[in-house]
Amino acid sequence: MKTKLLLAICVWLLTGCFKEITWEPEPWTHHYAGPVVKTALSLNSLTNLQKIKLVDDILSLEVNSLWSGPMIVPPINGLNSRSSAQVFELTEYFKAIHTDSLDIQVDFTNKYPIPIGQGTELVFENVGNGQVFYRHSIGQTVAPNSTYTFHIEVSTKADEPLKVESNVMFYLDNFRSSGSNGQVVDFTDASTVFAFGFEFISVRKLELYPSKEWTDTVPASVSIFGAGAEPQKILEGSIMLAFRNGLPIQARAQVMVLDEQGNTIDSLFQEAVTLKPGTIDPLSYDVLEEGITEAKADLSFDQLALFYSERDLEIIYRIHTPDDPAGVGIVLNEQSMLRLKLMLDFTLYVDQIEIE
Repeated sequence: MKTKLLLAICVWLLTGCFKEITWEPEPWTHHYAGPVVKTALSLNSLTNLQKIKLVDDILSLEVNSLWSGPMIVPPINGLNSRSSAQVFELTEYFKAIHTDSLDIQVDFTNKYPIPIGQGTELVFENVGNGQVFYRHSIGQTVAPNSTYTFHIEVSTKADEPLKVESNVMFYLDNFRSSGSNGQVVDFTDASTVFAFGFEFISVRKLELYPSKEWTDTVPASVSIFGAGAEPQKILEGSIMLAFRNGLPIQARAQVMVLDEQGNTIDSLFQEAVTLKPGTIDPLSYDVLEEGITEAKADLSFDQLALFYSERDLEIIYRIHTPDDPAGVGIVLNEQSMLRLKLMLDFTLYVDQIEIE
């Protein structure tokens, strides 16, 4: 004989998970109220700063305007491609990123018909102030059609963070090569594709562009009962979101429910919740006051049944930076983050649990 006592056992196990618990004898019910999910969107969790990829195709003519067609190349020391540097926009949302820990991966295959010599430098420079924020000297000679890959973390002191502007340019400097050793080589259509991966591990401060909008997400998961509990019509209740916005920006939020494959199957609110912005000190950029927003929604039985077993959620933030007519700038520091607490408030009708 199959029973559903597991559901009742889960009720007892759940008792210690909530702050407010009450029993009502008529009918026999159990009331739960308490937080089930806590998340935070911080500077270091912004998806727009994770694994930015840059690719630049440097033609041989950009290193030396004479490298076209067949020729003999003598040894080289000191050429550069700065005059035809590739300009990248790291992100259209952030004007500058101040970081003390930047992870960079470089990968390229030499497609020139001559070696790229040890000591040739890969250079990234801020377009706005002309400051070189990253320079790497190649540690080995890369023969034609050979691949060079390296992975490094660029670190600075926490009180002296590295400034990376949104617009940066990449070029080769101090280009070295042993040449063609007296052989005729062909530079026709010769180019080397450089691929870079940037990941900002520790962000100290962000300078934002005004009047920009982007979307960011935070994953979470929640369950009411343990694995194996079967949905029964014994629950009613509501869910509440409490937001603490330490960002001086406007935002809207929605919580999406995902299936096992990561597809959206429901949302907890009919409309996105508008979040009150925080107040920031204009000099230190510290958070003076967080914007507090609360939203509540009644859950149907079908919605509650989704959470009998653990269910993944996706908290979606649509963020909008305000106008900046005075030109004072919009800056976030490490105190700036958006916190969410998801609280479940429901009544379990224990006397209606079916037992077969």
